Amino acid sequence: MFLSSMRELRKIRGITTCALMIAVYVVLNFCAVYITPSVKFTFTYLPLAVMGMLLGPSAAFIGAGLADFLAYFLRPNPAPIHFGIVLTTMLTGLVFGLFLYKKKLKLWRVIVSKACINIFLNLLLNTYWLAGLYGEGYLAMLPARLGKNLILLPLEVTLIFLVLKVVNSVTRHQI
Repeated sequence: MFLSSMRELRKIRGITTCALMIAVYVVLNFCAVYITPSVKFTFTYLPLAVMGMLLGPSAAFIGAGLADFLAYFLRPNPAPIHFGIVLTTMLTGLVFGLFLYKKKLKLWRVIVSKACINIFLNLLLNTYWLAGLYGEGYLAMLPARLGKNLILLPLEVTLIFLVLKVVNSVTRHQI
């Protein structure tokens, strides 16, 4: 799966898809709303899910990292760039690729992939990075981030599933 995913970036279609999703990520990053420095609302997970489904885990891992770096430099966040947070974004692309690449699109796959991302990456790992970055207590930051991730999970799953259905139908008609 990982080698097949890397081969996607050797094709013109794969490179252009990756570049397009990076551009969408950057645009959606401009629409991010910061509630606090450690809690933000964004739709940047959508192009990462598309990259994961179309390009696979390896390509989505690389594309997500490039997207996060580019987004940061085009729109600096309230916080300095943190390589741990970039790694979490890259792992998000990887998880989407593991669950969605070359597999029939099923709602349960989207639910499980996004739940894993929200719990393990956004909630646990990113909270760890943000606690160190802002000098706040990990456990003090956890409740607000837990609430945000649990409340938004159904909306995020719904949006991802709808977007991927559209992308699936468009790419199926192009072949």
